Amino acid sequence: MLSDPLTLLVIAVAAIIGWRLWSVLGQRTGFEREWPRPLEGPSPKAIDMSPDREKTVPATSDWSKYGRGDASLAKALSDIAGRDRTFNPESFLAGASRAYEMINSAFAKGDKKALQPLLSREIMKEFSADIDRMQAAGERMSWQLVKVESTEMKNASLSGNLARIDVHFTSSVISSTVDKDGKIVEGHMTAIEHVEDVWTFERATNLSDPNWKLVATTPQ
Repeated sequence: MLSDPLTLLVIAVAAIIGWRLWSVLGQRTGFEREWPRPLEGPSPKAIDMSPDREKTVPATSDWSKYGRGDASLAKALSDIAGRDRTFNPESFLAGASRAYEMINSAFAKGDKKALQPLLSREIMKEFSADIDRMQAAGERMSWQLVKVESTEMKNASLSGNLARIDVHFTSSVISSTVDKDGKIVEGHMTAIEHVEDVWTFERATNLSDPNWKLVATTPQ
């Protein structure tokens, strides 16, 4: 019964405890944890071929080894490094290898958006025309890099602020093109093919953008 003193005492104690809990748990104190949102940022749009800032650029006396016996190539690389203090041959070739795989893969997929920041305006037009032609014909291309066997700088030049370097790629790939009926018109579905290409990369050394763009390709 409610008139029972013991019952009234229990009700009163419960009410006091409930009020205290509400005052602590039922209100925001300003110290509640805010769960962090996933960090978002722009995806890479090009291949950075510059070295880490902590790494040193080779001394002028070392350029002969990068020229591989070609004095004119060694001088051109030295001139580029003199204009661009971030230039480093090892970093450049590592970036060129990544670009080689990304560009070939994007072209095979017909991904113009991925190609755009990696190519010069002129070669982008050529690649786009080839992609459009294949799509109009109902052709599909498959390209898979097995291994880049070697990369070697062949020629280099510096004209004003414009640096150019030719890279000779030797690679093993699996590549094929099928028509709208699924018939192979070029390449092979599983056979590994030995491929050699010379790609020309270009960069304006007076710009803050450290990325090099592909401006020409020459099958060997």
